Amino acid sequence: MPKPIPKKLLPNLIQVGISRCLLGEEVRYNGGHKLSRYCRDVLSHWFEFVDTCPEVEIGLPVPRDAMRIVDTDKGIRILEIKSPENDHTDALSSLAGKKKAELDPLCGFIFMQNSPSCGAFRVKIYHPNGQSLNTLGKGAFARQVQRLYPNLPVEEAGRLMDSKLRENFVTRVFLYQEWRQLKDADPSRAEIIAFHSSQKYLLMAKSQRHYKLAGKLLARAGKYSISTLAIRYEFILMDGMKRIGGRKGNTNALQHMQGYLKKILNGDQKAELTSLIESYRVGEVPLIAPLILLRHYSGGASDYYQDQSFLEPHPKSLGLLNDI
Repeated sequence: MPKPIPKKLLPNLIQVGISRCLLGEEVRYNGGHKLSRYCRDVLSHWFEFVDTCPEVEIGLPVPRDAMRIVDTDKGIRILEIKSPENDHTDALSSLAGKKKAELDPLCGFIFMQNSPSCGAFRVKIYHPNGQSLNTLGKGAFARQVQRLYPNLPVEEAGRLMDSKLRENFVTRVFLYQEWRQLKDADPSRAEIIAFHSSQKYLLMAKSQRHYKLAGKLLARAGKYSISTLAIRYEFILMDGMKRIGGRKGNTNALQHMQGYLKKILNGDQKAELTSLIESYRVGEVPLIAPLILLRHYSGGASDYYQDQSFLEPHPKSLGLLNDI
């Protein structure tokens, strides 16, 4: 069976979209910026950022009147606060379609939170009288990007400060890049199955339900055209990877991987690994601790074991597993 594409063959930089203000560009409504030092100083070593400011790109000036999402009798609209007769909903919503050539190669997108154009999650919605409602929505441009690219890893800069959300997003970007590279090479059914084999425990750690769904789909791979199989598999994989598996899911995956070493390890080594996995489960050590030991023992293991992305879902230098 063909092996998945080795990580060392992946491009050095992965194209990821980003709200322009997060790179320090002074394009905000008030003429300021919202520089994310984490994006600029850390992620830029691995991501090639493709920046956009939807409000500027539809022709609005800097500075400009502030906008907000308003629930009107015509539906959800993006209106200027001081001059609500100025409605920018259609221009912002249609921009994603106009930028298709720029958006198609992306393997992730980092949006500015709370923005009526770029907010990806839980943006405040207002009544026409200015009162904040209990319902929450999404920025007009971010909503359309997510609608056009439902499997694209998306996150907000503010949420990247949460260690679990940060690790999850970066994992999804690297995984999506690897999958896209395989898909663009017109894979066979065997190559799709081989790719999944290398991602099994990564997906298991995130969602048991999606792990089982992917297994059932690929067990019937011969019943589908390759294009249909790829579409269905991608949706299951990326939808499952949105989940935050936590210690319970990670412990389950760690224990399964430990099982592949039972003929390699001696009694003391097995006891040490079992103890370290338990220490992770109860919150005494971060995930990196048992993973280092699993990697250490991987030399005598099968190719199936060594190819598991769960052992190293992203570059070690990012240090993302040290905090979860």
